[in-house]
Amino acid sequence: VRIHSEGTGGLNFLSTGYDRRMSPRLPWFASLFLSAVLGVLGGCQSPRVIRPSTPAPILQLASAAPMQIATDCRPRGSVVVDFVVQPDGSTSAIRVPAVPECLRDALTAWVASFRYLPPRTAVPGTVEWLLVSAQKGG
Repeated sequence: VRIHSEGTGGLNFLSTGYDRRMSPRLPWFASLFLSAVLGVLGGCQSPRVIRPSTPAPILQLASAAPMQIATDCRPRGSVVVDFVVQPDGSTSAIRVPAVPECLRDALTAWVASFRYLPPRTAVPGTVEWLLVSAQKGG
């Protein structure tokens, strides 16, 4: 800025070309905010899709004994039984939820009789047993 006087005795200020009102600069807090937003967006990446290297094996039941329930057992509803199919096709780790003992014994023996086509590794399995009854002639 240069100061010069004219014949009026007053002081006049001449600009050297810089006028703060015409500046494209943002206030410091806006610059800080914009920098933070760009920093966060720059660090964002699309999520990486993780695919299993091999699909879960499909279990194929080769054989099963008929389920034998004691004649005095009165099961009702449905029961989900979890187990593991071993590489030789047999079942193990049979888990039957809290049900009457006669039904638990029958379900455990039935699932233990399952024979699957041998998977490469041990595979978890589940079966749901559901009682369906109907009257004869109805």
